Amino acid sequence: MIDARFTPIKSWPGKKTPANERRASNVFKATYQNTLNLLEYEIGRIGGTNILVEAYLRRDQIRNDGWPFSNATPSEPGVVVSFQSQFGPLRLPCDRFSSWTHNLRAIALHLENLRHSSLYGVGAAGEQYAGWKQIAAPGVTVSMTVEEAAQFVAERAYGVDHPNVPAESMRATADGITGDAMRYRKAYREAATKLHPDVNSNKELWHTLQDAKAILDRHHGHSKTQEALG
Repeated sequence: MIDARFTPIKSWPGKKTPANERRASNVFKATYQNTLNLLEYEIGRIGGTNILVEAYLRRDQIRNDGWPFSNATPSEPGVVVSFQSQFGPLRLPCDRFSSWTHNLRAIALHLENLRHSSLYGVGAAGEQYAGWKQIAAPGVTVSMTVEEAAQFVAERAYGVDHPNVPAESMRATADGITGDAMRYRKAYREAATKLHPDVNSNKELWHTLQDAKAILDRHHGHSKTQEALG
């Protein structure tokens, strides 16, 4: 399974394709799993990490592990895939097709074509990806440090901000999350159980948790972290 997480689209990058101009959903015959495999392969070929799939899903349609529930249906078919690569952060949107899974496949095929464009030495330095570069990964609170992200996860996981718990304990827990991927994974699962929109009405806390997760994913190495979370 591709090492990625899903998040709702906050704003579409650019102009949307009108519904009456979208292509039919029978263009591609490949299965959804085949599409995910192709996307994983192509992103992996350019050193992709921190893969984020933006779709028109509600927060309550996304599981604690960052994947949609099996019966989740986006309200619109547009999809945006972003990730860190050896050429910098990239973000590719597609809403040309009437099915969100086909838009996801179109992005995978586009990445394949971009890679093939360097076969004859043209674009060997990644120039073909320049048009898809982004300044920062979506959904990440860039002002939050790794230490602040770790402390937020620790507080929400273990209630270490409770007045009966010494401040030294909170710092030790946060420090452990910062330096130990295993402790981080466990703490994130605890926090996600408490803050998921299904059980907590404060959606901003869930959003902040996802921001903290993205920062700590990068700190610990996203591929190893997501392997355990999944």
